[in-house]
Amino acid sequence: MKPFYKSRTFLIFSFLCITFVSLVQSQRKYQKDSIHSLDRKKPARVIPGNTIALTPPSDAIILFDGTNLNQWEATNFFITDNKTMVAAKGGIKSKQAFGDVQIHIEWKVNDTINPNGQKGANSGLFLMDRYEVQILESFVNTTYADGQAGAMYGQFPPLVNAAKPQGNWNSYDIIFKAPVYKKGKVKEKARITVLHNGVLVQNNQEYEGPTVFRKVASYPKVHPNKAPIAIQYHGDPIEFRNIWVRGVDEKKQKKAINWVNPFPKDGLGTHYVYSAREGLKENKHFTIKENSIEVLYNWEGNAAPYAMLTSTKEYSNFNLELEYKWGVRKFAPRLEAKRDAGFLFHVSGDLTPWPTSLECQIQETDAGDLWVIKGPTVTATDKNGVENILNSSGAKNFQYQEKYKNYEVAGWNSVRVEVRGSKSAKFYINGHLVNEIKDFKDAKGNPLNKGWISIQAEGAELTYRNIRLQEL
Repeated sequence: MKPFYKSRTFLIFSFLCITFVSLVQSQRKYQKDSIHSLDRKKPARVIPGNTIALTPPSDAIILFDGTNLNQWEATNFFITDNKTMVAAKGGIKSKQAFGDVQIHIEWKVNDTINPNGQKGANSGLFLMDRYEVQILESFVNTTYADGQAGAMYGQFPPLVNAAKPQGNWNSYDIIFKAPVYKKGKVKEKARITVLHNGVLVQNNQEYEGPTVFRKVASYPKVHPNKAPIAIQYHGDPIEFRNIWVRGVDEKKQKKAINWVNPFPKDGLGTHYVYSAREGLKENKHFTIKENSIEVLYNWEGNAAPYAMLTSTKEYSNFNLELEYKWGVRKFAPRLEAKRDAGFLFHVSGDLTPWPTSLECQIQETDAGDLWVIKGPTVTATDKNGVENILNSSGAKNFQYQEKYKNYEVAGWNSVRVEVRGSKSAKFYINGHLVNEIKDFKDAKGNPLNKGWISIQAEGAELTYRNIRLQEL
């Protein structure tokens, strides 16, 4: 299933607005005498826009993407054929512990369920395994205000009711600040900001203590710095998808992973691979400049053999970004063909212009196509969500999958390739996901988890610029 994506501009603007409002937010009064009271005023309804299904940022930890439960402790939760995770007896906890976080989670109450207050459609997301954001069918179903969807359970109702009708996906985008203790006393209370379906429902609100049932909340004398993220099972088969988290503490920001240029200006640290038909006039395919690489701009003659520039270092887990723009000239043998090039990763073996590798193609109107070349096997998810195995170790040593959609524009285009060892890779063109693959194996069936990276020259002028790689 391919989710709907909001624009980055919209999201950045939204979070800036939230940050500003949060700074001036006065804390709401904790109504100790109205915990779970049915007489407490219910939040007004707001009809949200389309559910925001955010793709994970490069530094996110993917807790659930529909493929496995490897990030969680042993659980009875299970994965459906639709790649959703269903709540089951015992709940679920992340293996990793977290403190300050940004978290995205999507959840749905199946429309075959008959909710009745707190029964039939109930779950909860627990930050640090202690601080609950309530999950409940709240479009039609009614309950006490501090127990409906978006509530800081038992403490603060949501500012508004932004629930979607039952059977639709809901999203939470949460910024959580863990409490700060000093000498056994609370120096700063835990705080949370929650967007429910893109609507602000908790605005930098303080928790009065860990979540408790029908009791006044308070902070304990001893509190961990980090603890797992947990999802509650309340007897109901709530479905989940697209769960990711980012640690946002200051120490993490100081250790931010740097981006580097894998093809430095002086050309050192790279293999220059070219065809035996290279011209006799010392023609060069690549001209490396300060922040760009020009391809075939200085080439003399009508024919230009294929070539590539390859790193001398092997890479396994990384994000790579670059921009490209087509030039004017084309060269034989591709005078009548589309302008063509490509970015190759997990390159191995003989460094010929088409080595054993996986490729994010860069070609006119086909940017983001996948090629599996001379040996590897991958599982590719097509534009309809169907998984196909592409095996290039047999007679057909070039296997291909088309991009989901053409997002190339005239002028400069951006490419982003996210590679996670032998587990997965995602191709983005101008910010749009256009191809996704997983489970890479070499010709012998072993995990293919690393290799060199290359950029190609395939008979057309173009410029690569702002090439940068973030090794993870």
